[in-house]
Amino acid sequence: MKKSVLVVANWKMHPKTQAEAKKLLTESKKAIEKYQKVRLIIAPPAPFLPILSKGVRGKRLTFGAQHIHTEEIGSFTGSISMPMFADVGASAVLIGHAESRYPANGGGDTEEDIATQVALAIKYKKTPILCIGERVRDAQGLYLHDVRKQISAGISKAPKNKVKSIIFAYEPVWAIGAAETMSTHAMHEMSLYIRKILMEYIGPSAGQVSILYGGSIDETNAKAMVHEGEVQGLLVGRASTDGARFNKLIHALY
Repeated sequence: MKKSVLVVANWKMHPKTQAEAKKLLTESKKAIEKYQKVRLIIAPPAPFLPILSKGVRGKRLTFGAQHIHTEEIGSFTGSISMPMFADVGASAVLIGHAESRYPANGGGDTEEDIATQVALAIKYKKTPILCIGERVRDAQGLYLHDVRKQISAGISKAPKNKVKSIIFAYEPVWAIGAAETMSTHAMHEMSLYIRKILMEYIGPSAGQVSILYGGSIDETNAKAMVHEGEVQGLLVGRASTDGARFNKLIHALY
């Protein structure tokens, strides 16, 4: 496969220590060394971000935040703002991930919150990675309304000329941690559907938008999903927290 691929590694709440985080970073860097067409964004736990990003330069490896608050400063114990993340090396931010979006997954961000977070990322000249995806895929196709609603709400506060810079990570909730991903054919259809929605808002520039797939992605299905699913990259969770496994995933792409 010769196409360029963007891989976003969401480490979630892994690993436990700075030493382990540095080791995982080293292994992740080695994984992409010989693959010039791979661009990697690592989203580590917040305490590790300034440690890992210090001294790292280059466009092929950058760092992202896993979540931001809707306010830039204030009395919000335990929360971290966009300007704080920007100051310690984040060039992108995950927004609307299922674990932040749904109370059952520990989250609770509303569509209003998510729209605000997207606008904040753009304000600070950072890349929003807007996660979208239905919780249940029904035979009647009602899930398509959920996806449309999430896209429409997510970009509602973004300047129209900046929407094309948003990365859309399609991550069907039912596939997260599941034994199987959705089919590559179904992802291809979803990719076309996402662009169709964006065309209504930003016209032909919708063709420039990057779409990623996430949800039980690993070394066994990564290449097929990128190539046949017509996506520009992957949002990788669990497989990105194991250096050896992540190396296999990147190798499998080519």
